[in-house]
Amino acid sequence: MRVLTFGETSGQAWNMARSVDRHGIEVDVVTAKPHRYNYPSNRVIDNPPSTLLEKYYKRSIEFRNWLKDYDVINYWFASTLFPGDLDLRILDKTDTKIIITFRGSDARINRIAESKNIYYSRDIQPKSDAKQTKRLRSLSKYADLAVVGYPELEQYVKPFFEDVVCVPRSIDVEKHNPKYTKNKDSGLTIVHAPSDKNKKGTNSILNGVEKYTSSRDINFRLLESVENEELVQVMRNSDILIDQIRLGTFGVVSLEAMANGTPAMAYIHEDYVRKPVTDIPIINTNPDTITSDIARILSDEIDLHRIAKASRKYVEQNHSLSSVGDKWARVYRGVVDNV
Repeated sequence: MRVLTFGETSGQAWNMARSVDRHGIEVDVVTAKPHRYNYPSNRVIDNPPSTLLEKYYKRSIEFRNWLKDYDVINYWFASTLFPGDLDLRILDKTDTKIIITFRGSDARINRIAESKNIYYSRDIQPKSDAKQTKRLRSLSKYADLAVVGYPELEQYVKPFFEDVVCVPRSIDVEKHNPKYTKNKDSGLTIVHAPSDKNKKGTNSILNGVEKYTSSRDINFRLLESVENEELVQVMRNSDILIDQIRLGTFGVVSLEAMANGTPAMAYIHEDYVRKPVTDIPIINTNPDTITSDIARILSDEIDLHRIAKASRKYVEQNHSLSSVGDKWARVYRGVVDNV
């Protein structure tokens, strides 16, 4: 079986491709342009940048290969190749199966998110609910299956798609050599690397750590526009990662920190996870509690070393390439065999 994935977020398409290889499923990851954090892909269509005419000529050549070479096209982050979803409309008339994989803001509907999460507001996502629902409805006409990367997204997608599957995010656990944070009462190094300051709640994080940075209880590092490999090394040599404190779910960066034995802090909404929040070894924090949560860490009320050990184990069991690859393989075989 040959699969093409169009698009990439946080290296997840690339990890998925590697994870299903042992199942005899060949996946090519194609992106429109190079990823800003330098995640790999098999082909980049619009590189180097070209005129509008050249751009769509290149895409036409690429699409011709899609039609003749692949059994499944997996559209990542709801992005299509041509205006008006022309590629979807053509594929819909062939035997090629179509999957739409949602990763976050491509599915999130503000009205629903605001009703569930007091820390969410429309400034996080400027797209109107009317445009978002119109987009979801349009994509659902052509998709054989929708995939979401975490449970929160199901509530937005299920009203529009007949079949929706949740496949967890994955990381290559084996390439991360954990260092395991030790307990300290001062001199903690805390790193925060926002891809989007507003979504991640960076201002609240800065306010929350200010008291401790001025007293030198912690060394706080704010990293921006850093390639993934460098970020992973910084996290591995830090004591804590602060991910996001507004969205209600943790990101891939938390998983990478946890795989390296670095405890992560994030806001986890109890309705957005399958397990009880207390079963997930992430320090649950939010804009109202981040200052007091850091105080609890400094007073040893929170056992960082225990969380570091539990974090690595959690990622191995729930987010490794092998465990998530099994789920993706079932998705691809199921959609091709109409199971």
